[in-house]
Amino acid sequence: MNSSTDTQLILNSKGFFLLNGRTKTPVDSSALDNLKPGFRLVIDDSLITYTHMQFPQSAGKNPAKFIENFLLTGFPQDMIKDFGFYRKGEHILIALFDPNLLSRTDIRKTIDRAGSVTTPLTMLYSVSDNFIHSFGTVSVEVRDDVLTHIPSAESTVRDIPVTTASLSIPSVNKNNMDINKYKLPVAAALLCWLLFFSGYYFRLHDKTDRLKAAEAMLNDVYVKAGTADTPDPYGMLMAKAAKKDSASAYAVTRVLEQISRTQTDAVTATSIDIKSDSVTYEGTARDFAFIEDFKKKLSKETGKNVNIINTKKGEGEVSFTLRF
Repeated sequence: MNSSTDTQLILNSKGFFLLNGRTKTPVDSSALDNLKPGFRLVIDDSLITYTHMQFPQSAGKNPAKFIENFLLTGFPQDMIKDFGFYRKGEHILIALFDPNLLSRTDIRKTIDRAGSVTTPLTMLYSVSDNFIHSFGTVSVEVRDDVLTHIPSAESTVRDIPVTTASLSIPSVNKNNMDINKYKLPVAAALLCWLLFFSGYYFRLHDKTDRLKAAEAMLNDVYVKAGTADTPDPYGMLMAKAAKKDSASAYAVTRVLEQISRTQTDAVTATSIDIKSDSVTYEGTARDFAFIEDFKKKLSKETGKNVNIINTKKGEGEVSFTLRF
């Protein structure tokens, strides 16, 4: 098999593929072993969780440890074991690999032997300051190099630019990479990633389920407050909260209002336990990054430290618990 720094290898949820123009050819394990070290590996965005941070100049030239400490405040330990990053001025795009991805021997070995590792979003981020990029059920918006997760939106990007931008991956054995091959121009054909939203019905169905869940939780609050059977249950709830002997009811209403202002349709509440001095919020999200965004917004809204107690990745969603 021909192999060189011009070799473009793609990794997505279905496996490895060699890119030749616009043609992708499946590659099995034996063929991977025949690839000469130094090829360029492009990992599909669907296998990555993205986040962003600003890098203070006082932190030194090597941001890896600084990034790891930043990730520890918002992500489970097993998620930050393997991450990559791309620095653009004072901004850093951080790519968290799926926890099960690099545990596979063939994938770890292939990444170790690659001359460079990148993703479609990394290449796009390196040349564009403002855009919306969608992949799978996830949409991200970049404004002035700052990345945030947003509810599903139509991508403003039609073609991913082919650039030499690569991720730095601290956990990868650098000795297996031929650094000189980074300096050679990568001759690659146009990498087209036309993203379509064919799941309109399923997205609508998902939003309907979330709305029903929210309505059920709100009705439960009305029942407990004794206002569910009144013509204006919310108005009666507020009237009760305004009474001098209903300070606790007012606190409950205030907490629910703060949560409603910060929660997007990417996050669904399954349980809210409000006590005199703490609130425990249990819910689900489409992605770990949405949990981090919700946590930051809720902390800003309430003025309290919001802690992620636990997370559990399931099929198509992540369940989590916050406490503040």
